[in-house]
Amino acid sequence: SSLRHLDFSLPTMPLPSFMLTSVALWTMAAAIPATPQWFDNFVDHFGASDTTYKQRYYKNETHFKGPGSPIFVILGGEGGISPETGIFYPWITDVLAKDYGALVLEPEHRFYGESLPFGNESFTRENLRMMSSQQALADAAHFIKKLGEAYGCTERGTSSYCPVLTIGGSYPGFLSAMMRLRYPSVVDMAYAASAPMKFYSQQVDQYAYYNRVTSSAERAVPGCADAVLAAFNGFQDVAATWTTQETIDALSICGAADDVDAENLVDNIVFLAEQTFAGLNMENYPPGNTTG
Repeated sequence: SSLRHLDFSLPTMPLPSFMLTSVALWTMAAAIPATPQWFDNFVDHFGASDTTYKQRYYKNETHFKGPGSPIFVILGGEGGISPETGIFYPWITDVLAKDYGALVLEPEHRFYGESLPFGNESFTRENLRMMSSQQALADAAHFIKKLGEAYGCTERGTSSYCPVLTIGGSYPGFLSAMMRLRYPSVVDMAYAASAPMKFYSQQVDQYAYYNRVTSSAERAVPGCADAVLAAFNGFQDVAATWTTQETIDALSICGAADDVDAENLVDNIVFLAEQTFAGLNMENYPPGNTTG
């Protein structure tokens, strides 16, 4: 039966402008190049229209033992997935899939990469209404159900049933956990690494991660936290007196003044610097005083 006309009672959750650290995790993950596949998914799972769009996905059937074997679904996140990147987490494909005879699937998240519900018009204010976690979860549920059927998997409780495990880290980890919570008839188990489960409902301090970055840096190099804070404050004070062109010249930014977002230039520079510290905390823990 179709999933799209069922009410799963999930409040609409517009995707936030999530930390670039999450994107960094997604783009730095080891991967296996793969050939893109295309799936017709619904633009709006909760409306009356049956309009579909082409959702890009990747698959690895190397170790799949057929109906009755598991399906591992690596959920896409806030970034496109190119063929050169292909399927993330080789350990899933090369080790776990081999051990369990599993099929590995990886759908790209709507509105990223080439999975654009409205093509070149996807990013208008009106069309961005369809860019939500609710729609992304419904995408995944429909995708899993239809791909399972295509591979000969049958209903739960039958010998050809293919148990489904979703996998994700950071924002995709949140999606993975929510898939099991909201679509238990589709997903049997979810692996959610570093999933910000309470972030989107604002039940946790939005600065909690950065506070940990600060304490880590301070432990590694006493005085570091105060020095960095002073540098940020000093830069913002000075930059507040610069014109856009002066900022570009002082920081050797490529491009002319007309090519940059003058209104948010300084904020964007500070944000990128913050993300450097945030990423360093994940990649080199704790950071040392010679870490570049």
